[in-house]
Amino acid sequence: KELEQSLGSFYGDYVSLLGELRQLIIKSYEDPVTRKELCHSLADPEVMAWVRDGEWDRVEKWAVSLYGEEAINIVLNFR
Repeated sequence: KELEQSLGSFYGDYVSLLGELRQLIIKSYEDPVTRKELCHSLADPEVMAWVRDGEWDRVEKWAVSLYGEEAINIVLNFR
């Protein structure tokens, strides 16, 4: 809550989005090295800026390029 207050209301959506994408990674990829790499990719600072600025098309393209078509539905929940 403190981070959300200092960073802005978008931060809750950002953290929730990353959490849902992380669950997709865990569900979709068995190889631990692949999982680790994809989970690390969640920390891309550009994504936080896109969420903050409401650039959901960019978030969607990024998510689909890394995590597959299932990521579309996750991103759509936050638009």
